[in-house]
Amino acid sequence: MSQADLQHFVDSHRAKLANLPLSVREGRVKRVSGLLVEVEGLPLSIGAQACVENSRQGNWVDAECIGFERDTTYLMAFDQMAGLSPGAVVYPLLTPQRRAQGYQMRQGIASVPIGPALLGRVQLANASACIAALDALRSRLPVSAENVRTGLLQVSNPGRFQVMAGRPTVILDVAHNPHAAKALVANLIQMTGYDRTIAIFSMLNDKNISSVVQIVRGHIDQWLVAPLEGVRATPTADLVRILAEGGVVEPPICCVNIHDACDRAYQIAGENDRILIFGSFLTVAAAMNAVQ
Repeated sequence: MSQADLQHFVDSHRAKLANLPLSVREGRVKRVSGLLVEVEGLPLSIGAQACVENSRQGNWVDAECIGFERDTTYLMAFDQMAGLSPGAVVYPLLTPQRRAQGYQMRQGIASVPIGPALLGRVQLANASACIAALDALRSRLPVSAENVRTGLLQVSNPGRFQVMAGRPTVILDVAHNPHAAKALVANLIQMTGYDRTIAIFSMLNDKNISSVVQIVRGHIDQWLVAPLEGVRATPTADLVRILAEGGVVEPPICCVNIHDACDRAYQIAGENDRILIFGSFLTVAAAMNAVQ
């Protein structure tokens, strides 16, 4: 190759070479549970965004880092994960990704202000669905952007990962099935900085109590159980047995009712602990009367 040919080759490929990434970090999907994605090989900081390749659907799913443990990074997806398979590629946002037309980068999702009622990821997904519906109906049902912002800031959604003001932090969640329990765990992982999580727990006897316990058990330090009112209430002895069968080692504190459990929880909770009240609409309703 002559000097002129070599110079022509370098000049023609200079722009392409300049656009190539110096290094690309990527991870792989290890496990998916609802909207919670476990990724290995990709350390991220809390709040960092990523994108997951869904090759079966031919698209990318945006996600946010909500926690990590050893070599595992926990992501919360912003969309459904149907069709995702183990080993799917995960990139940090703004990573150059090779495409047929060259390297491209995903820019992420624009942020909007929200109120305390929308702290949970499921609540955010529901709010997003409402905004999408308003956008589709804007020609027949015009709603200004300012009204949407006001609604997101002032909306009330009691009992749906509701965080009460004050110390210790009190979280009310009506989660009473495995799917809701997984969403609850994802939200708990995202809320960091607490010494202990103290749970006030009761469920109705026609619900899948054992599955809920197995999903949540690793995120609870102390359990308090109490019976609910009505014929569908699960006796305290049965709650204790199900907790033990579900792998809860620390014996739970048995209380007369939810009001009594709230009093006991406040007595043992430190300022940097959090109290989680969950398992049923009835559990949360009784607790709201007790803590307000």
